[in-house]
Amino acid sequence: MIHAFENNAPRNPFNQKFKYSIFEKNCKTELQLSTLASFILKNEKKIIERTKKEFYEYNKKTRWTDGNTGLGAESLTSRSPFYNLVEFKEAKYLKEIIQDTHEEFLEKLNIQSNDKLYIQCWANVMRKGDKINKHFHAGNNYDYLSGHICVATQDTHTHYLQPYYKKVFSSKNVPGQLTLFPSWVEHYTDEVKTDEERITIAFDLRGEESYQKDIFPHMKHHWKEI
Repeated sequence: MIHAFENNAPRNPFNQKFKYSIFEKNCKTELQLSTLASFILKNEKKIIERTKKEFYEYNKKTRWTDGNTGLGAESLTSRSPFYNLVEFKEAKYLKEIIQDTHEEFLEKLNIQSNDKLYIQCWANVMRKGDKINKHFHAGNNYDYLSGHICVATQDTHTHYLQPYYKKVFSSKNVPGQLTLFPSWVEHYTDEVKTDEERITIAFDLRGEESYQKDIFPHMKHHWKEI
């Protein structure tokens, strides 16, 4: 399903202008949700430990910490730039699902593109009391699309803010749902109220020019072509 957002007709030369879409697709039949959830929980601490050195070296030079999500330096989310989930054999198949969904999104919008596509993919594990604060994934106009897959979610939503007036579009986190949205769109989540982990997979997509010109050379190996 496509959700389209556009500003009202400008009333003067200084009114804001925007037009963009968010795409939601249920991929539950293609996703191995229980297997993915088990795999992510099993490897959560291993990934955090494995990426510790790169994480702390990066934070000496930047203010990354956790990407402004509020989940903290010891969260799996804080390690998102330092590994790629689709490199694991248990999650490699996600590349094809994401690529197919991306192509369907462009087709529905009548957008043609033969650009190479690169992905940076990570997992989020949230527990009771956790929530993701308002943030966005874009640093400049080289950024393209971002997305997430609901793996194990119960009674939570992701909220997307329209620019300027900050009107909220709230999407219920349904297991198996894959969402694509422009990387500059601000978003946040509800607080986890249950004792069950909220598990999602998130990713950023880039085209060839973006990958070549806007990704730090020492970080390129974390991005994979799909």
